[in-house]
Amino acid sequence: MSHPLKELINNKSLFESLAAEYGTPLYIYDKNQLIKNINKIHSALTSNFDNFHICYTIKANSNPNIIGAIKSEIPSLGADCSSPGELYAAKLGGISSNDCIFTGNYESQEDLEIAFERRAHINLDDITSFRRLQKMGTPKEISFRLNPGFGKGAFSQVVTGGKNSKFGVPKHDILNAYKIAKDSGVEKFGIQCMTGSGVLDQEYFPKLMKEILKTVELINKELKIDFHHISLGGGYGIPYRDDEISLDFNKVFHEVSKVFHSFYNGAEKPELWIEPGKSVVGNTGILMSKVTGIKNS
Repeated sequence: MSHPLKELINNKSLFESLAAEYGTPLYIYDKNQLIKNINKIHSALTSNFDNFHICYTIKANSNPNIIGAIKSEIPSLGADCSSPGELYAAKLGGISSNDCIFTGNYESQEDLEIAFERRAHINLDDITSFRRLQKMGTPKEISFRLNPGFGKGAFSQVVTGGKNSKFGVPKHDILNAYKIAKDSGVEKFGIQCMTGSGVLDQEYFPKLMKEILKTVELINKELKIDFHHISLGGGYGIPYRDDEISLDFNKVFHEVSKVFHSFYNGAEKPELWIEPGKSVVGNTGILMSKVTGIKNS
């Protein structure tokens, strides 16, 4: 598959002028490609869901100018953050903390305090995190990150679900997590499940949604909790090799929506949240460097 910036890279005079003005090494981003990427995702969601929320994953690229460019195109944009620094980067890009989902991983007490004080949507990876959060107060809203018992990733170290993954509350313990939160006075709930990392299998996303909705059904039946939002997380892959094909987001979210709407079937539906990262910025950047010497060795 041809890289979308191939023609741009061949613009020798442009890169010579940029090197002369800014020096090297230099990161260069194509705003047109960036806007094209986010609009492709937004359009696919608009066609298939009534209510949704895109939280751009700050760790994919925390440059406030890039965040600001996406936010200018999609005013409702939120951010997926995993540290106070990422909440700060989102703010510099024009995204309010109360539009952010905050998912730490064995976060410090200070990290939780900052997310709590800034009224981010706190998404917890473990029941112990809720216990630590209670030391500063009980939030009105909470979500937990579900480990559905399986996962997917480009290689084993980035698989975000399954028995060997450190991420998420295991599905056998997720009911207990929500019971503790509800009994503690939490009034509003979401649920999040990380899709994986670098996923290009389009059939995987509706499969994962089915698994999330099984858990939603269990929690609703046992605890009478109606969810405000269901987050399908991030992990939407991009091609790195010539034989790989880009995700067709229209197809992905059409198939996800069929599972989603069939489950709710006339009932009031929660918002669908997603947290895309590399699918927004991964193919927009160029690193320009200069040969400073040739070593014969």
